[in-house]
Amino acid sequence: MAHPFVGVICVRLVVPGARAIRGARRPVRSLMDRLSARGALVVREVSSSERPVRFTIVGTTCGNSRAIVQSALDVARNRALASVDLCVQDVQLDVFRWDPSDSVQQRAGDSYKWDLDE
Repeated sequence: MAHPFVGVICVRLVVPGARAIRGARRPVRSLMDRLSARGALVVREVSSSERPVRFTIVGTTCGNSRAIVQSALDVARNRALASVDLCVQDVQLDVFRWDPSDSVQQRAGDSYKWDLDE
């Protein structure tokens, strides 16, 4: 059985001029909506700092083709960089083949086994 490719994009951004968290969240949510608009990515805000202007969002996607997954991440990166309300500080992309037999739980010594036949 072929294992799927997983793609992850991490975007660190700043909302210039925002004084409160409420004002800063509007453009961040707008970007998150644009990144997930066509259903290719699932996007979540994973952290905001004590300062209301700094945010980190992460998007994930998967597929059977590395090229298709990479293409979805490239589109997301271009949309993030095109945002006029936000200042993108850093964008990191990663595409890898996911193998459940090499999962984090098993590498960490956890005895949990994935059993999809139940």
